[in-house]
Amino acid sequence: MNPFSRILFVLMFVLLNNHLKSQTIKLDTMLLKGSFFGKDIYVQNPQIIVGKDTIYTAQQVLVNDSLVLNYMQLQKNAFAIPLTKLHLKEGTPITIKIIQSQFGRARILYPTMHQ
Repeated sequence: MNPFSRILFVLMFVLLNNHLKSQTIKLDTMLLKGSFFGKDIYVQNPQIIVGKDTIYTAQQVLVNDSLVLNYMQLQKNAFAIPLTKLHLKEGTPITIKIIQSQFGRARILYPTMHQ
């Protein structure tokens, strides 16, 4: 590879990497409805590597429209939605919203909600 080609290759790589980092990540919402039966819910949280950054799909978790877990708390491959710490009575209707990136889908590992 001649020096000009090498410089052109490096320049294109840097521009492409910066373009990927600057793209807006589109968000989607996973909606779970049911009743509380005394247990937490466990979620698998896929990730994507963009340059040197690791981005996890889950961005926020809301229970009955109240923020329970924020972006910083969701920077891991799996997490628990701490329903037992919300002081809910058994049988209480709940709605869980997982705000997530469209590049991957969070997956419920231990569903304890009943219709």
